[in-house]
Amino acid sequence: MTDWILIRHGESTANAMNQLSGWQDVPLTEKGKTQAIQVGKQLAFFDFVHIVSSDLQRAFDTATIAMKEWSKVTGKIPPKIQVNTNLRERNFLSLQGRDKATLRANGLMTELRRWNSAPLGIETYNELLQRVLPPLHNLSTGKTNALFAHGGVIRALVAHYRDIPRERIGTLKIPNCEPVKITINQK
Repeated sequence: MTDWILIRHGESTANAMNQLSGWQDVPLTEKGKTQAIQVGKQLAFFDFVHIVSSDLQRAFDTATIAMKEWSKVTGKIPPKIQVNTNLRERNFLSLQGRDKATLRANGLMTELRRWNSAPLGIETYNELLQRVLPPLHNLSTGKTNALFAHGGVIRALVAHYRDIPRERIGTLKIPNCEPVKITINQK
């Protein structure tokens, strides 16, 4: 069994403006950087074998800041952060950068929360899960690992490994920089 500590990136500029960011490479806000420092302190209770991050700036910067803080608290050198493009947020295509309130008013946010379907050819949660599972399984070593990624990635993994009904995927709240633990059983 491998424990994975999943951390959604700190607040990004898109989060602060209530925009759907997807694959847009948006930076952290000052609040997001502070959140990353705080989560680094919380993570000091764990010894990690692997640290993995999405390649998008908001996730990688969160990982870098958090693990620097982790190192300060523990006095240890953290594992090198492994970057993987498969750990990106869902690809929202033409909806990236759009205001979430407008998308809610148009009914598109409801459609985006479904497991197996999405409007306009947008990546579904099911497709996202199939993209993010291999990197986690390849690094499942029977130890504790950390993943710095995005709300959609973590939502899909939590639903999968905790057997949450797929129709509830859109209701799972994944706050910025609040660690979530899942366990992957080796087969």
